[in-house]
Amino acid sequence: MFVWLFLLNFGRGFKSLGRFILLTERMAVDMINWVIVFAVQVLGFAIAFEVLYVGKDSIPFGSVGIGWFTLTKWTLGEVRTPPHTHTHGPLPRTATTWPTHR
Repeated sequence: MFVWLFLLNFGRGFKSLGRFILLTERMAVDMINWVIVFAVQVLGFAIAFEVLYVGKDSIPFGSVGIGWFTLTKWTLGEVRTPPHTHTHGPLPRTATTWPTHR
């Protein structure tokens, strides 16, 4: 990707491409900055989960790396968690389980 951005620099001399190339470069820099901030945030949450489950029998993620990858997937919208089988207490009521009063 960086090679393409370098090649776009040669198009700055053309009047019709100059503004477009500057816009593309600024967007790429903004995206890189966002990815860095996002990675630091997700890494912090992965480490927090690792510290939270120190000494527990069931660890949700095997390591910080797997936790980082899983949290990234969850943040981007792919949430496929197994059903909760180790509950402590009654399950919360849903809209279909509330008693109806007539």
